[in-house]
Amino acid sequence: MKIHFVLLLCTILTFSACKKEYSYASPVNKTLTQTVFASGVLDTDKFYNVSSQTSGTLSRWSVEKGDDVSQGQFLALIDNKDYQISNQSNTGLYNQAAQNLSPNAPALLQAQHSAEIAQSNLDLHAKNKARYFKLLQSGSIAKIEYEKAELEFIKAQNQYKIEQERYNQLVKDAQTQLIKSNEAKQLSANALGNNSIYALENGTVIEKYKELGDYIRTGEVLAKIGNTDRIYAKITVDETNISKVKIGQRVWIQLNTNLEKNYKGEITEILPSFDQTTQGYLCKVRFIDPLDFKILSTPLQANIEVSAPKSALMIPKEFLLENDFVKIKGQKELVKVTVKNTNDNWIEISGSGINTNTKLEIEKTETPKP
Repeated sequence: MKIHFVLLLCTILTFSACKKEYSYASPVNKTLTQTVFASGVLDTDKFYNVSSQTSGTLSRWSVEKGDDVSQGQFLALIDNKDYQISNQSNTGLYNQAAQNLSPNAPALLQAQHSAEIAQSNLDLHAKNKARYFKLLQSGSIAKIEYEKAELEFIKAQNQYKIEQERYNQLVKDAQTQLIKSNEAKQLSANALGNNSIYALENGTVIEKYKELGDYIRTGEVLAKIGNTDRIYAKITVDETNISKVKIGQRVWIQLNTNLEKNYKGEITEILPSFDQTTQGYLCKVRFIDPLDFKILSTPLQANIEVSAPKSALMIPKEFLLENDFVKIKGQKELVKVTVKNTNDNWIEISGSGINTNTKLEIEKTETPKP
């Protein structure tokens, strides 16, 4: 009798130890929107390149990437000794030309003095001629004496014209030289001014391509400046999903600087070629919601709504068994389902008569003891 009791007790304990526990869940209808994930950056469609108009060594930067700049603001300085020397030389020549045209210029003073002497000599011979003419009329002198006086007057008159023309020519030459030297000075000043780089329009420094000490050639790009009032999201879509993306589709954007905030936008352009740099297709997204963070090149992630919201039959992810089977409570045979979409926690299924009244079960797994 004692032996039978022990055997029965062992059987009961064994049965209790082998009893399985199950978790249960029923499918639910959820509103499902199919999305395509994409990554990208903030960009602008209005920008310009800051280029050098001279060659030399980059000796100064006054801005950094991300800085806002105003039209006419000084950005950088290129050191070019040749232009500095040329400007100094041309400035000196201009100052000398200006001095040569001043009232105290030695050449002009000498020419003016010679003209004044010629004027005095002309006045003297004019008086002699008049006096000799009166004497000739009174018969006091011979005609030949008057003719000599008249000849001296003509010689004095010609000499005065020569000296006057010489003075005028000196003034004209000095004026011409002043104009030429001023043009040369302005050209060299402009060339020297090209050493300083200024912002053409308001904007934000997107990129700086050169560092201090770099040798810059004429026409090389130093920086890129964009207008932050025209910011959009430039996203990259891979080749497996680009066929699903259409212009006008809704996009939800998260900046990597604040992943908790979503910005609403829409696809405005799909670039027609494959981008080798990003290994994907580039799309432009216009922000519908106001953007309160406007630093260009900020990384972001986006979810593109590629289908309209629809009601979908969903089950918790853990209730989908291997090879897309589910276990219905009370049935021994597993049921095959069709899987349509998945996310982190839920799976959309269809087929086999499963609905929200169906009760699914899975065997509970023991939590390992520590």
